[in-house]
Amino acid sequence: HEAVKIKSADGKVSVKNTKKTEKVSEQELTIEANKTLTLPFIPENAGRHLITLKGTDENGNAFQTASQIYIYGSKEYPWAVQDGMKIKLVPEKKRYQPGETARILVMTPIEGTALVTVERSGVHREYRRELKADNPVIELPLTDMDAPNAYVSVIVIRGANASPRKHKEPALKLGYCTLNVANIKDRLKVALEVEGSQHRPGEPTTVSGTVTMHDGKPAAGAEVVLYAEDEGTLAVAGYNNPDPMNTFHAPRPLLVDCGTSFSTFISENPDDRDFSNKGFTIGGGEGDDAFGGSRPLKVRTDFDPCAVWLPKVKTDADGRFSATFTNPDTLTRYRVIAVVLHGESKFGDATTDYTVDKPIMLEPAAPRYASEGDQLKPKVLVQNNSDFEGTWEISLATTSLTQAAPSVPNTKTITLQPGGQSTVYFDVKFVNTGTATWTWSAKPLEIKGDTELTPVLARDLSDMAETKFKITYPVPLMRQVEFVSMKDNGQNNLLHGLKPELLEGRGHIDLDLSNSLLLEAGGAVDFLLNYPYGCVEQTTSALMPWFAVRDLKSLVPGFRDKRETDISKAIQAGADRLLTMQTRDGGLAYWPGGTRAEKWATSYGGLGLLLAKKHGAEVPDAAVERITAWLAQSLKQKPDAALSKYRQWNHETRARALYVLSLAGKSEAALQNKMLDERQTMTPTARAFLAMAIQASGGDSATALSLIEDDTPRQVSEHWMRYHSDNAMQVLAWSEIAPQNEKVHDAMRKMLANRNPYGHWRTTWCNSWALQAMASYARNVEKDRQPSTIQLVTHGATKTITLDTNSPTQTVRIPLEEGMKLIASCNNRAFANVKLSAKPKLAPTGPWGHKGLSIVRRYERLLADGTTQPMGQPHVGDLIKVSLDITFPYAIDYVVIEDRLPSLFETVNNDFASQSSRFKTNSDSSWSVAHKELRSDRASFFINRSWRGGTRSIAYLARVTSAGVATAPAAKVEAMYDPEKIALSNSKTLTTLRKETIAGE
Repeated sequence: HEAVKIKSADGKVSVKNTKKTEKVSEQELTIEANKTLTLPFIPENAGRHLITLKGTDENGNAFQTASQIYIYGSKEYPWAVQDGMKIKLVPEKKRYQPGETARILVMTPIEGTALVTVERSGVHREYRRELKADNPVIELPLTDMDAPNAYVSVIVIRGANASPRKHKEPALKLGYCTLNVANIKDRLKVALEVEGSQHRPGEPTTVSGTVTMHDGKPAAGAEVVLYAEDEGTLAVAGYNNPDPMNTFHAPRPLLVDCGTSFSTFISENPDDRDFSNKGFTIGGGEGDDAFGGSRPLKVRTDFDPCAVWLPKVKTDADGRFSATFTNPDTLTRYRVIAVVLHGESKFGDATTDYTVDKPIMLEPAAPRYASEGDQLKPKVLVQNNSDFEGTWEISLATTSLTQAAPSVPNTKTITLQPGGQSTVYFDVKFVNTGTATWTWSAKPLEIKGDTELTPVLARDLSDMAETKFKITYPVPLMRQVEFVSMKDNGQNNLLHGLKPELLEGRGHIDLDLSNSLLLEAGGAVDFLLNYPYGCVEQTTSALMPWFAVRDLKSLVPGFRDKRETDISKAIQAGADRLLTMQTRDGGLAYWPGGTRAEKWATSYGGLGLLLAKKHGAEVPDAAVERITAWLAQSLKQKPDAALSKYRQWNHETRARALYVLSLAGKSEAALQNKMLDERQTMTPTARAFLAMAIQASGGDSATALSLIEDDTPRQVSEHWMRYHSDNAMQVLAWSEIAPQNEKVHDAMRKMLANRNPYGHWRTTWCNSWALQAMASYARNVEKDRQPSTIQLVTHGATKTITLDTNSPTQTVRIPLEEGMKLIASCNNRAFANVKLSAKPKLAPTGPWGHKGLSIVRRYERLLADGTTQPMGQPHVGDLIKVSLDITFPYAIDYVVIEDRLPSLFETVNNDFASQSSRFKTNSDSSWSVAHKELRSDRASFFINRSWRGGTRSIAYLARVTSAGVATAPAAKVEAMYDPEKIALSNSKTLTTLRKETIAGE
């Protein structure tokens, strides 16, 4: 470089560097294959030298690579001159080992004494070095303490006497650089080995390993997390192995400030004097960049992608560990990963792999779900890994839900060479709903050569796999629910009130019988357990059945088969999901990963976490502490003036927060008393919550009782939560505060009378509170129940059913038949929940709108260049863009947009590395979509508040995965808390072809 000083109009001096490049050497050479070539090079001048190697290989393909070296040793200064005080420092290497000596090139034209410091969160070492123009290099020894990185500061000071300027004055130059130093002392060496060379599904596999310290000594007592995962699953998710060393020993920031008073010196040159404010120059800018016979053939049914998960394996005195586990039935390669911790700061990791296979392997491609009436061509890939050529019989066995095409048998014969493979197709039609169970099998019929096909060999050359999936109805089922009370041997026609057109259809009646009024909880339980979405409210509401199961298990048929392990697992899963919604300030967002906490959601979700913890879930105390602190702080804030029209809702939110704080042992008595002053404007739900808050905190019982005795109804409002929980909260409050009062029964009767025709309370919000109310009623109010005997007459036969303490509920399923009768009588009091489900005729449905709310679905084929065209005739492998055009006549809060896929399609999930599309044709980045879920059978999009008026589109990608004919059920847009606001698109029948199939075939 050539440096020229330039003086600006204001007298400031800056340096302009002009880069000069010249070719100093060039020669042709030939490099032989798999050999190295040493090229001598003697530089003639100092400076940065670029060494470039380029040419062509024997096939004419061009290549080029380059490297650079810095040459010093002359009196001339070849580097660029930095403005002001800056010096550029260049380490000789990008990474050092402890014990090595770091050599640093100091690019400054000033000769003199350099003050050198090694820093990181303080000054570790300091040196004085002499810098010369022909040797501007400093050398520093490195130690373990410098890992993972250290910062080197070089300050060069030249006295005024040595200044070459006319007006002599001292000069100071400062430079920083980072030295990356390997952390050897904290890195554990982990050796991992899978024993054996052959691994079969359902058989044991042993993984062993050894952990040693950096000096080779055994790491006794080290903690090992050992797991093995399907390599395909990891690839789909783009999974990177844990790297604890680089996580916990990541490069650290400088955190050192340095200053100098040189900038405040008055210049000896009168023209340069400027009396500005004094200040300090702060160093360490690079610190900003610093910041895981024969035995029967076993049917393969266990396709768990995780072969083993052992979170805490201990090494023995020799640093060894071992684990034996049974392989799942998946034929795949497993990645085995070990992550190790020893002491407080020593980490290590290792990975290996092994493959589970068989001589003959079936890879079925069953649909993820199907609809009744669909006709598909499922396929299975048959691979011959054996050394035998032969003929195999490939068959598909199905249940009564599936029928084979009349002209296409479910058994086919193929011939395979050693190492060969073949794809076999079947033709099936789905004739009913339920869970389909398919069994795929391959059996040898004949092998070529002199080897006898013995039973043992035949077993080894066979395979059998089972797949299960749901068959649903593509048209909404027609349902009706009636509740019948029976007593004193009266004859009760259980079909009374049921619609004749439903009774004449195809379906069944589920008859739930009980001697308890709490049988009515079944509708809420079924609704919550089957609700498909999971925001903070819906997740909390879905937890409520599991909190109530111990109180209602004997009374609600939906709870009958729930084991204690099922209860604990479900509650823990719900709590874990709620914790993913906790924001940095402690509150809860509406969706997982959200950043803005919602007051109403935090009080409700906080209640869910407290109840989950009470029922045995692992909820960190710190998480609960942060939520309660957030709630307490929010209660001390003034209500948002913009939400004044939601005064009733705000009262309920604040009262619920007070109740949650009381349950957590952090009651706010002063805020409770302050809220009592507003009781005249509060809703029955708000009064109930405030009463329970006072009761739970040990407050005045008379005050709590007076709040629930107040029967002032709520004022009508236009809040987005259309359906309220007033009746349920009355039952809950009376059951908790005064369970012996007769008004608790009145409240229960009012609540039950408020159900919809389907036997539940319309929304997750209302159903959850109703369920909690009924659980409290069962626990605190309903005590002794008299046994009952029911005589049930149907299809000309009489069945006797006894309901007592040991068996308080019974469920009977009765198929619909022409002219059927259903008569019941009971010697005591009993209740019947009659649930009729009928399938309407399979026919195109929709479109259907609601007061201007509408949805239209469009299919387009996505081409390789990113453009689209009408879908036309789709083939297996095509990428389809699905667009949903939604029209909102006005803004609606908390909306779900859902599109059920035909069984021929599969969604493309851009969250998966293997499926991420390079085309920006979906709605992943749409500002209006608060949350999305792409499942095997549907694509769901959630909007917290819709746009007002007009039509906009939401799109996603799907791939055609199967050939056949299937129904694409209607897409819908629905207000989750006002289900009457719903619109449907039209349904559609789609036909897809195999790639090799021509249209006229």
